[in-house]
Amino acid sequence: MVGIFVPGVVLLFGVTAVAGSGVLGPWTTLAVGFVGAVIGDALSYWIGRYLHDDVRRLGPFARHPQWIDNGERFFERHGGKSIFLGRFVGPIRPFIPMVAGMLDMSWRRFLFTNLISALVWAPAYLLPGYLLGASLRLEADAMTRLLQLAGGALLGGWMALWLLRQAHLWLSPGGGGYAWV
Repeated sequence: MVGIFVPGVVLLFGVTAVAGSGVLGPWTTLAVGFVGAVIGDALSYWIGRYLHDDVRRLGPFARHPQWIDNGERFFERHGGKSIFLGRFVGPIRPFIPMVAGMLDMSWRRFLFTNLISALVWAPAYLLPGYLLGASLRLEADAMTRLLQLAGGALLGGWMALWLLRQAHLWLSPGGGGYAWV
């Protein structure tokens, strides 16, 4: 639930960039992130499990009942996999574990999905910041090459997306290619 008030992605990026500058090793950073993610979602689950619908009367949820409603709809639509998906979708991330507890998802099923999703989440969210922090320690030449490579990759990716979009428009009904084909 802390994710409601703190911009988690920005905070994690900054903390892992500092860790990558030599404060922590990569495995320690990943392990701490993994354990923190598992514990945070487990606490949220148990709050939902213990309080059930009383959660709706708590501070921000009383003022914004749609937060819980959106989480419930997402959970009902996706079931157990919503725990995995919710970890990666910002607007619902803080609510899904609590909603799982409120809707009486079994602890064993929640824990299994929580562990798997945290195992995937930790590298995906922590390594970019860590690698940036580690790259700041590189010599100027290596840093320049790294930035050029990253810039080229971003430009190439943008160009590929633009070309795919143009092809899609061309082949869509009403496009020149659609009539031609």
